[in-house]
Amino acid sequence: MEKLKKKCSINRRNAMLLIKRVEEFVKESGNASTKGKLEAYKMELIETGKSLKKMDEELLETMYEKEQDAVINKEINEASTYKQNMLITVSNIKDQLAKLTMNTPSLMRSDSQGSAAASSSMSSGNQVKVKLPKLEIRKFSGQVHEWKEFWDSFSCAVHDNEDLADVDKLKYLRGYLDGSARSVVAGVPTRDSSYAIAVDLLKKRFDNPHVIERSHTNHLISLAPVFGERNVSQLRQLLDQIEIHHRGLKVLGVDPKTYSNFVVPFLMEKVPESILLSMIRAADKDQLEWTIEDFIGALEKEVKVLEGHILL
Repeated sequence: MEKLKKKCSINRRNAMLLIKRVEEFVKESGNASTKGKLEAYKMELIETGKSLKKMDEELLETMYEKEQDAVINKEINEASTYKQNMLITVSNIKDQLAKLTMNTPSLMRSDSQGSAAASSSMSSGNQVKVKLPKLEIRKFSGQVHEWKEFWDSFSCAVHDNEDLADVDKLKYLRGYLDGSARSVVAGVPTRDSSYAIAVDLLKKRFDNPHVIERSHTNHLISLAPVFGERNVSQLRQLLDQIEIHHRGLKVLGVDPKTYSNFVVPFLMEKVPESILLSMIRAADKDQLEWTIEDFIGALEKEVKVLEGHILL
């Protein structure tokens, strides 16, 4: 495996040198005579990309049997970065070739040319290619209430990406699973047709609105209490956790009134008595009528006052 890693590293360095060479060539040229050279560079990049992809697949296949998840995830992210750079450069070459075909003098612009170049390009109807920051996806370990957030992020970055083959999507998916979630897809073979199977297995296990709703409410009533009004950081953490589960229920379309009578009394026991008394005194309605949103609003006011006092 070490020999394969070294080979991948060398090929990736060569790919980046090729990308740099292409960018410099495009920056220094811009007439019709360069079309043949651009076409040659485009084909070289595409072939290099195919070679890297094949080698990455071989390396990841070996790593899944021997390495820990953190190492595999790092390798996936690195491979993705190189692939994105290759795709961006090929796309830029295609744009430049289209401009040369239309006999327009404008050159392909790099990101480093600044906002003035971007404004000029936009006004002339040309599209500027911008390298977006890498999207960080939080691993999913099988906590049911975290499923929707995970799947929304994964869908945006990987599942809906038409440039990725299903076998690559499956490798990414495994890299972002942990604990019981990873166990769900254990034994699923690494091939194109298996990706849909893995997604279906995960959705059957975790994508159940009623189970997710129950998980959120159970976490709300099981939050650790805060002892002592001076524990401001713990009060802030408690408030943050309450808001997280409240937002999760809201996304599911659950009316706060349907669970407030049950959950709010438990939440009142999570805060120090002196803080709770202050919350009740400042409220404009009887605490017996509080919804979870009323409780959150009252606790947030108290936490902000305490945090402000600390800063003074």
